Amino acid sequence: MKKVALLVFFVLCFASVIGGKLYWNHKIERVKAASLAQSKQDSARLQDLSTDDSDQHSFEKKLAKLPESVKKAAEKANQNNGHVQIVMIGGKNEQKLAAQLQQTFDNRFGESLFSVTAKTIDGLNSLDTMKKSADLLKPAQGSPDLVLYTPPIYTDDRSVSTGDTQTVVRLIDEQLSKKYKHAAFFLNPPNYSSQLPYMNERIDELTAKASSQKISVIKYLSEWPKEAKRADVVAADGHTMTKSGQKIWLDSITKQWGLK
Repeated sequence: MKKVALLVFFVLCFASVIGGKLYWNHKIERVKAASLAQSKQDSARLQDLSTDDSDQHSFEKKLAKLPESVKKAAEKANQNNGHVQIVMIGGKNEQKLAAQLQQTFDNRFGESLFSVTAKTIDGLNSLDTMKKSADLLKPAQGSPDLVLYTPPIYTDDRSVSTGDTQTVVRLIDEQLSKKYKHAAFFLNPPNYSSQLPYMNERIDELTAKASSQKISVIKYLSEWPKEAKRADVVAADGHTMTKSGQKIWLDSITKQWGLK
C-alpha cells in the first residue's frame, strides 16, 4: 500500500513539474509575442514620425523662396486645410497669367493649397482703379494673402500722369496693409511696348519709384526682349502679351519663388 501511495506521489510531482514547465513556457511565449508586437508598433510609429518629419521638411523646402508673409499663410493653410488666396489685378493679360500661375502652384503644392483669382481692369485707368480698389482686393472667398497689381499704364497714356500712376500704386499698397495686415503686395510692372519707347521709360520710372518706396516688385522685365525683338512677344497693339510673352513672365516668377 505504501508503495502505491509513493508511486502516486511521484506521479503527481512529475505531473506538477511538467505542467508548471508547460505553463511557464506558454507564459514566456506570450510575453515574447507581446514584446515583438509592441516592438513592431514602436517601429511603425517611429517610421510614421520619420515620414512626417520628411514630408514637413520637403514642404518647408518648397516654400523657401516665397515671400515671407505668403510662406506663413501657406504653413497655416496646410495645417488647417485652408487656402492661400492670391489676387491678380490687371488688364487683358491677367486672366491667362492667373490661370498659368494657378497651374504652376498646383504642380508644386497640389491642387488645394493655393487659389489664384484674376480681377480684370481692362478699360479702366489708374484713377478709376483706385475708386474700385476695395472690391478689387477681395478674392472670391476669404481675405487676400498676396496681391499682384499691374497698373493700367497703357490706358493711362495721355489721360493720367506718370506721377498719378505711381501714387495709385502706393495708395493701393497702403490700403491693403491697413485692411489686411498679413497680406503681401507686389507691383507687377506692365511689359514693355514694341512701338512706344516713351511708354517704356514710364514703366522704368514706375518700377524705380516703387522700389524706392520699399514696394516689392516682380522682376521679369530684365528677361524681356530688346528693341525689335519685342514685337515677337506682343500682339499687334504693341503691348498685350502673346503666349511667348506670358511664358517669359511665368518662367521668371517661377524662378524667383522656387515654384519648380
